[in-house]
Amino acid sequence: MVLASQMARPGTTRSNMYARGGARRNRLIAVGGGGLVLLVAAWWLWPNSSSGAESQSGGPQPQEAGLVSGGHDAKPATREGDPALASQSQPERQQPRVRNEHREIEPMLPQGIDPGDAPVESPDEDAQRLADTPTSPPLTMGEAPQQPGGEAGSFGAATPKESPTASPARESAQPAPSFVVNDADAAVAALLERADREITAGQLVQGRATLNEALTHPRVGVAAEQIRTRLAELNAMMVFGKTVTKGDPFAGTHIIKSGDRLVFIARDHNIDYRILAHINGMSNPDQIRLGQSLKVINGPFHVEIDKSDYRLDVYLGEPGSAQRTYVRSFFIGLGELGSTPTGQFRVRPNSKLENPAWTNPRTGEHYTANDPKNPIGDYWIGLEGTDEQTKLLDGYGIHGTIDPTSIGRQMSMGCVRLYDADIKLLYGMLVPEKSTVMIRD
Repeated sequence: MVLASQMARPGTTRSNMYARGGARRNRLIAVGGGGLVLLVAAWWLWPNSSSGAESQSGGPQPQEAGLVSGGHDAKPATREGDPALASQSQPERQQPRVRNEHREIEPMLPQGIDPGDAPVESPDEDAQRLADTPTSPPLTMGEAPQQPGGEAGSFGAATPKESPTASPARESAQPAPSFVVNDADAAVAALLERADREITAGQLVQGRATLNEALTHPRVGVAAEQIRTRLAELNAMMVFGKTVTKGDPFAGTHIIKSGDRLVFIARDHNIDYRILAHINGMSNPDQIRLGQSLKVINGPFHVEIDKSDYRLDVYLGEPGSAQRTYVRSFFIGLGELGSTPTGQFRVRPNSKLENPAWTNPRTGEHYTANDPKNPIGDYWIGLEGTDEQTKLLDGYGIHGTIDPTSIGRQMSMGCVRLYDADIKLLYGMLVPEKSTVMIRD
């Protein structure tokens, strides 16, 4: 039996139904109102969002992805995990980075040394440390250094000390003319203008020949230094670069065939195999392959030394011939009290030594190979006289130094000193019995 208190009162069920229906309506109204607010907010914010999205995506780029605007110095500049940089809306990422163009061709050519010849980089930390380190007494001329096996070793096998001028020269696809010569003789000035036109027109061989004509002009005067600078710039590409310039009488191409060896190819062209490997970027001269194309130089290289300017000039072509061409210069140190002899020499047979031992004839002190105190440095090129004035001279040579401050001064006993990076290059250029050395006051 159901008690009266447990029975549903009239109207109770309908009231509950009305209550539940009202709750549903309220929820629908709230949801609809919230959705409307969200739509209005989305509509209002839509332009800013699209603008921000374009900014984050980088927008249109004037260059390849990852390149920062900055003219010829622009370089890849990517962030970790993101190869694309932000666009114009983030200027802090658009600062151009300067590329060290010199380092990119490190293996090629140490810079010219004469202050008027080619730009010289500032000394690096190692070079400065070497210059500031106390060294042995200045090198004096005496017996030629000894090394068993004659020319044993390879170009670059020894690790040279750093030097303030050990900076590579820059290759250029087509050097731009830049002659501004004051007080130049009219005939020399005309030659320089002609060379400008030829080089600008891409006639590099003819332009170089015209510059050499200007350099040998009897009234070249103050223009000589600038001409040497320009010729060194051209030869950084035409001689020491991998490209063979069409019509160049001093450069050509050799295709490797069965039985070829780099030393044989170099010998056929009167050059040292080390410079041949150097020009072609070969870290191992023994690794050549059939059909490989190599750039070759038609040597030998020759040297002229101007004692008054502490300058060593390198040439290609027979000395005194109209066809010879200036290649580049090195800054040198000379013998104390003018003791470096003048006259005609050649590179002595079996006299090119790497990491040589040496005995000081004045003190009897002996320096072994690999001795960091050895005043000779890492390379020795022995000389022998070939004219009446020099044929009886013995023991003279061209070598490096552990004392960079001696370059540009008279501190040896008669030898010619070069910075270590420069003697390394010259060592790989000169050929015994073929390369001549003329020394003038």
